[in-house]
Order: sequence, then structure tokens, then C-alpha cells
Amino acid sequence: GAVTRVGCGADFLGFIERCRDRSLAGLEFAAGIPGTIGGALYGNAGCYGEDIGSHVIDCTHATPDGAAIETQPAAWYGFGYRDSRLKRDPRVLLSCRLQLAPGERAAIQREMDEKLEIRRVKHPAWRTEPTAGSYFKNLPPDWQRPGAKHSPGTRRVAAGQLLEECGCRGLRMGDAVVFAKHANIIVNAGQASAEDVLALAKAMKSRVRERFGVELEEEVMFLGA
Repeated sequence: GAVTRVGCGADFLGFIERCRDRSLAGLEFAAGIPGTIGGALYGNAGCYGEDIGSHVIDCTHATPDGAAIETQPAAWYGFGYRDSRLKRDPRVLLSCRLQLAPGERAAIQREMDEKLEIRRVKHPAWRTEPTAGSYFKNLPPDWQRPGAKHSPGTRRVAAGQLLEECGCRGLRMGDAVVFAKHANIIVNAGQASAEDVLALAKAMKSRVRERFGVELEEEVMFLGA
């Protein structure tokens, strides 16, 4: 294998491109996930049955008051599905070491191109269309429904499918709108407030609860009250 160290302020896609240039494979599944390395670690970003947490060797972080800097192994962070200990026990991530593998540059590029194209077709252009990304987690593996489509590479029923079946696409509260091409993404159509987004998310959850008897769980993090 190959070990790489990266600062947590680095752009996630930019880092994947640098890995490709060095023929290092392992993270190309995540091509196009918006944000920074640090953000990806906080929520253990993933797709297609893979996630960044499974590549972590250790991370260096500071306590929120800046009094101490520590390096902790991956186990300390408790990476789970779209989750880590950091969501409940915050730290300021500084850098991390990731386990990658030697690969073939052309093959890495092919997978990146494929993932970026999927996102281009179904997701907002996040640098110009404001969005908080996937809003709800996919369903736990033990929740199944006959004929339901699973999220790619997983045994999880996709939250987007349930929202789609409840007619959530295009639903609007104030300037917060469910994205036209993907029912699990909320976009800002102008001057959406946090209240608009929360009201829209509440309506989305309510529709799924009434139709399928299941409570969707937010993937996003909330800051403040």
C-alpha cells in the first residue's frame, strides 16, 4: 500500500486529483463529493458502499479551545455510516494520514470521470447552485421493502427513492426547494432562510412517515439552536 498525508483544509476533489497524478488509488469513488477533507472526515463522507473513514490511519486535531494538539488512530474517531465521533465530540481537524494503493492512472481517471458524470446529471452544480448536499441518510440495512431500489453498492434503501415516491421533487417552502432531479437534495432558489430549509425538511419527513411508517434521519449537521 501507500500512505499519504493531507491537510484537512484541502479541497476533496483537488486531493483525489493529486492522488490520481501519483497513480494512487482508493478514493476515486468520491470524485465530486463537495467540500474539504476535514468535512469529509467529520461526516465520514461516502457513496457506492465506500467511505473515507475506512482509509484513515490516524488524524491530527486540536481541541476546540486550541489548548492541545493530539494525534489519534482511526478507531478513536468511531467512523460509521455518514457518522463519526466528531459530530458529538468536536475537534478541529488539522491533517490526516490515509491508506491508499498503487493503481493505474488511466483506470483511476476512468472511474473519476464516471462518478463526476453521474453527479453532473443528477446533482446540482454545487459551486453555483447552493445546497447542503444529500439531506437525509439512506435507510438502515435492516429496513427493507419489496421492490425498493438500494443505494448503489449497498443494502440500504435510498432515502431519495422514498422521497421521490412521496412526490417531494419540486416541493417548496419559501425559497427552499427540493431539487428537480433528486428528491434528497434541498437547494436555495434565492433567499432561503434556515427556517425555510427546516420547514421543508419537516414536510419531507412527514410525507415519508405517513406513507412508509419510517422516520428519516438527517445526514446534515446543525449548528446553533
